[in-house]
Amino acid sequence: MGSATLLLVLSLSVEVFGLRINSEVPMYELDTPTEISEKELYAARDTLMQNIKLQRTPPEICNNLHDKWIFVRGDSTTRQVVKMMLAHTGIHMSEHELKQYFRKNCIRPAHSSDYETFSKQHPAYGHMPCWLNEKRCDWQTHNSRITFDWQHFVLEDREDFLFSRTAMAEDKDHDFKNGLPDVLVMGLPLHSCFHTNPSQWKAKESAQKDQNTEDTHFNQISTLVEKVRSVYDGPIIWIEASGVALKDTHQDFMRCLSRMNTELNRVVKNDARSHVVARQTIEQDWVSTHKKDQGIHKKEGCVEQIYADVCKNL
Repeated sequence: MGSATLLLVLSLSVEVFGLRINSEVPMYELDTPTEISEKELYAARDTLMQNIKLQRTPPEICNNLHDKWIFVRGDSTTRQVVKMMLAHTGIHMSEHELKQYFRKNCIRPAHSSDYETFSKQHPAYGHMPCWLNEKRCDWQTHNSRITFDWQHFVLEDREDFLFSRTAMAEDKDHDFKNGLPDVLVMGLPLHSCFHTNPSQWKAKESAQKDQNTEDTHFNQISTLVEKVRSVYDGPIIWIEASGVALKDTHQDFMRCLSRMNTELNRVVKNDARSHVVARQTIEQDWVSTHKKDQGIHKKEGCVEQIYADVCKNL
């Protein structure tokens, strides 16, 4: 079977699956021989289809993205939501591609925290290279602008800088020096529970819970909301912290997660321009019927439900 036949079969497969491919997304370049085995053919097709599946556009177009600057702060689970926003502006990347793009091509913004140094001083927090994510990306199309800015813990130097009227007025590097975004999306980071409750990723005998730090982050939620509202009176979409799992080893983590999300809902309850996306409930319902999906980053079907609520309230 020649290479031309291979390309024809792949094209037909794309059409049969009914998945949308953005023309700007590079397809796999297959260096195929004149003769190729049936096994190789289907392996190539499966690889291609997996890539296309990851790049598919979310099922409902989010018209609320148009003519707005949406500024998003959050961790890698919030980045999953940003991935779907980008798809609706014509920028298609898989979750892995977006992660790598974010780490390699985006800038480290002013007043970013230095988690690399922090982690060396606090070895109990693990060796996950979270500092690689200390970046900010800005995507602009003809009718929308999406900014994603990494947030690791609840309240850090970056928050003190971003939500400071003095910094906005005096610092030429300030993100809001030319004006505030139309919508602010704030994802409550799960790292405040992940690093302080290591029983889900560390051997039980060496997993030392850090209750004092968890309590500090818990108490910072109200301070964060107050700080944001001191400079921004527009609509805010708060996304609950995530990573729901039903495993016994995650009990401490889940207790912390519920505690943080309950506090967030309490603090913004009377804020008429705040909306909370109940991500924990969405994930709990999802995991109850998708019992293998208990990692931090849930499958697209779950994230789509979270994104739908975000889109509705933009």
